[in-house]
Amino acid sequence: MNEEQEKMMTDVAIKLRELNDIDVLEQFLKSNVNEFIFCDKHYRVQKPNPIQKEEANKERMKRYFTMLKDSAYMFRKSLVLLYKEKNIDIDAMDREVKNLYLTENGLLKKLGNTQDPMDIEVLEKEIEVIRKQQQEMFIQKEELLKYCIEHQLDDFLKFYLVYLVLEVKNGDKWERVYKSYEDFMASPDEILQAKAAQVFAVMIYNENL
Repeated sequence: MNEEQEKMMTDVAIKLRELNDIDVLEQFLKSNVNEFIFCDKHYRVQKPNPIQKEEANKERMKRYFTMLKDSAYMFRKSLVLLYKEKNIDIDAMDREVKNLYLTENGLLKKLGNTQDPMDIEVLEKEIEVIRKQQQEMFIQKEELLKYCIEHQLDDFLKFYLVYLVLEVKNGDKWERVYKSYEDFMASPDEILQAKAAQVFAVMIYNENL
């Protein structure tokens, strides 16, 4: 996976991570199906049906109990404490992100009440800087926490769902692209998977990543 592909997959995971329950995820889906073309083939991802949701939840549960038995995995709380021993303060990063968010909101209010073109330009540049800082801080925190059990389970669920709902059109019929999750993980089609995950995220958020 090259740097661009890895960034796309990371961006998708960050977008989806906050939806840590499959039923919560479902209520955010803006459409039932979304089609796209990749390498001259027609693909689609669609809203998971009850059977697919049940399968995904069962697999997530299996993965959870497997992680519990493995001492190499840690919960978020334990990982945060471990980082603190290394002088990396996740809680302080959370507070900084919150302060940046409040600062951005204040600037947006000023922007809404400003008519002067020069003031508007200055405020827009300040907002852009704040948003970049927020993004950098958020990505840094995600990178630090990506190995905790909670994040691992969230990522597993979202990409397992992508595996379940990704289909390709053969003639007049739609067929699952992968026969198993193992095939999905072993496939060299990383760009296709990233694109499908991105489309799935767009279905949820109704905006481009």
